This record gives sequence, structure tokens and C-alpha cells, in this order.
Amino acid sequence: MDAVQKLLLTRGRLARRLPRFREMLPGSFIERRLRCGKPTCACRLREQKHTAYQLTYRLAGKTVSRMIPRDQAEDVRGRVQLQREFAEHVRRIQEINLQLLLMRLGKRG
Repeated sequence: MDAVQKLLLTRGRLARRLPRFREMLPGSFIERRLRCGKPTCACRLREQKHTAYQLTYRLAGKTVSRMIPRDQAEDVRGRVQLQREFAEHVRRIQEINLQLLLMRLGKRG
């Protein structure tokens, strides 16, 4: 198998994995420790802060932050991570396409 065929096979494998990214979310997932505001809560009395989850993203040119319920936090965290994996995946496909182009150009010249 020559180099072009290997690149084409690799690109095909990468392209077939693209559907797994359909649930990705943009932005950043943040886990924060904060006080709730209730005057008699342990977070005020004993400095035991609560864990809160936040998704921050851009919408129509503005930064938006949304609090995420605890029961959805891991799902949202994973979907934001998919965004980073997608960017790397696309970068690899682009790199292969560039290598293929340069190989074709090299054969002509």
C-alpha cells in the first residue's frame, strides 16, 4: 500500500467518526465553589461552599453563562469536551488533505 492509499484510508476512518460529534456544545464548562446566600446555611456558618456548574458560551457576539443542574453536569461537561476533540479531528483531516494536495502537486511539477 502506498502513502496516498494510507492517507486516504486514515482520512476515511476519521470521516466516519464525525457523527459522534453531533451532540457537542460550544463554550467552557466550569465547576465553581460558592456560597448560596442563605444566612443559616453551612456555606456561611462553616465556610463549606457549595459546588455549582456553569456553561459559558458566546451567542450573537455576547458572552452568556448558564448554571447547569448537578444531575446534568457530567453530560454537559462531556459534550463541551467533544468540541475540543472535534477541533483536533478536523485538524487531522485538514492535514491529510494538505499532504495529499502536496503529493499531487509534486507529481505534476
